[in-house]
Amino acid sequence: MSGHLDASERLRLGVQRCPGNQNTYGCTSLARVACAPRELPTVRTLLHHREHVHMTDSSSSIEHSGRRDSGNGLQPGPRQATSGGASLARFVTEVLAPAPTVAVLVLLIAWHSTPTVAEAVRWGALAALFVSVMPFLYIVRGVRRGGLTDHHVGARQQRPVPLLVGVASMLVGLILLALWGAPRDLIALVAVVTVGLASSLLVTLIWKLSIHAAMVSGAVTILVFVFGPPLLVSAPLVPLVCWARVAVHDHTPAQTLAGTVLGATVAAVVFSVLR
Repeated sequence: MSGHLDASERLRLGVQRCPGNQNTYGCTSLARVACAPRELPTVRTLLHHREHVHMTDSSSSIEHSGRRDSGNGLQPGPRQATSGGASLARFVTEVLAPAPTVAVLVLLIAWHSTPTVAEAVRWGALAALFVSVMPFLYIVRGVRRGGLTDHHVGARQQRPVPLLVGVASMLVGLILLALWGAPRDLIALVAVVTVGLASSLLVTLIWKLSIHAAMVSGAVTILVFVFGPPLLVSAPLVPLVCWARVAVHDHTPAQTLAGTVLGATVAAVVFSVLR
């Protein structure tokens, strides 16, 4: 190997001419090595080592990019695929979310409680506006403004205000339905959802429970009350949504169980009293 560095070799190694000497070269990190022609193989060894370290750091960053710190160490994030069933879990989480679940439920109860389709649509749409659409729009607004992490409001500390807004919206809807003579079953349903959400708010102040599980278990309970035992066929939706919420790492099994018990209990007590 020649003792002199050509221009391309100097450019690759970041080597510059040393002031006062036109035949020697220096650089910031490898100056002493590069200026000694007999040690050029050492330069290549060091460069290879630096590239290896860089690749290792990059791999480590990629490995941890899909993880989040939940306070108990690194765990897979809620939106990262961690198993073959992750896509199904996310799908179930979206389909059986509180907003669409309660919207479908009020439309079914309105249809069952009114003599005509037109009345069912009118009362169902009014109830859905206050118990589903408006609370969800408030959450979407919070996400877009950066105040909320996601539309499921996974962070417990962020939940009280959206839940309070939801309870207020439902109370307004409940009053309007009662004043305008809505079907009794529909009024009882809105009361169930309002009491259930208010109870969830109180629990959320000290602990995080699954509102998904509470809403689905409450919905199944009301369907059985209104349509009879055949609707027990919908009961598997409860363990399904509980599994999904645990699978996406938004809840623990205990939190989904607590939500299930709360939702079913409130629905059974309030609905049976008010209908």
